[in-house]
Amino acid sequence: MKTILSLAVTSVIATATSKAATLALFEFTGGSLDATTQNHGTASAISFGGFWATDAVNGNLVKTLGSNAAHRDQTNANHFVSFNFTVSGLSAGEVLVIDNAFVDYVESPASGNSIRHCYFLDYGSATEDVIVNNADPASASGNFELQTYSPSYQSAGYSNGDTLTFIYSSRENIGGTMTADNFQLVGSVVAVPEPSSTALLGLGGLALIMRRRK
Repeated sequence: MKTILSLAVTSVIATATSKAATLALFEFTGGSLDATTQNHGTASAISFGGFWATDAVNGNLVKTLGSNAAHRDQTNANHFVSFNFTVSGLSAGEVLVIDNAFVDYVESPASGNSIRHCYFLDYGSATEDVIVNNADPASASGNFELQTYSPSYQSAGYSNGDTLTFIYSSRENIGGTMTADNFQLVGSVVAVPEPSSTALLGLGGLALIMRRRK
């Protein structure tokens, strides 16, 4: 009996979640700082700190690496590449869930030391929802991924009008350059069942079980 009811509930909830979609993608074609792809909301133009510059020819961002204290401080705003994303277009009963974020990078350091990367994904100005992911990449190029997004108080998702701030940062104590491209934020739209719908589903499953027992 429990199995039948469980399968019925799971089936309804599964259909409530859409496939993951690219919410915002920045490709920097021709040096543009605007998003080339936007879904389920609006992304602001990319902004960046003083260690970064645009490369219109190659269509990416370039960072000059240094060896002073500022380059070793990952919270220094000169490291930051950021944009805001404001959620919109959701239907009644839907919320947006952040699934992941990605950045393509290529390092050209003066020595063999790796560069440390991190993300800050922040809902509004609430610091308790800042996510930090540090990683020393094994290779000098690749796709850096936010692998552990587990928001504290926004686990239920974001609604129309909510604004998220995405910040990418890196730190190093070596010379050379680094390029970054294809900043991508990925999320899914989830329909939240109303309590009344959940109750009706349970009654329907119970009725089916009772009918089979007769």
